[in-house]
Amino acid sequence: MANAALATYFLTKAEHAEIGRRATGHFTLVDIPRCAAEQYPRLALGQNDLALFERSHPWDHAPGALFLNEAGGRLLRRDGSEYRIGDGKKGLLGASSQRIWDEGARVLFG
Repeated sequence: MANAALATYFLTKAEHAEIGRRATGHFTLVDIPRCAAEQYPRLALGQNDLALFERSHPWDHAPGALFLNEAGGRLLRRDGSEYRIGDGKKGLLGASSQRIWDEGARVLFG
């Protein structure tokens, strides 16, 4: 079962509960570092397989997006679109591979 580090603290209570419900039984939930700069190496190194982020500030995610995508992982918006700085959107899903990203998006977002 894939390890998932899901940062749900910026979600509403209802969204938090829904993500937790969907993840249960599909992923082993692991503690998050509460620092995107630490999370991206964990994904690239295979320590964590999946990471969910609600906020997508460029200072938190631009370097990590490049790092992870170049290392063979995937960071995309929840709808599968590319992360673009300044697009005003929230929500990112990072994964150690495209296959894990696809599984995570299917399970967590339907």
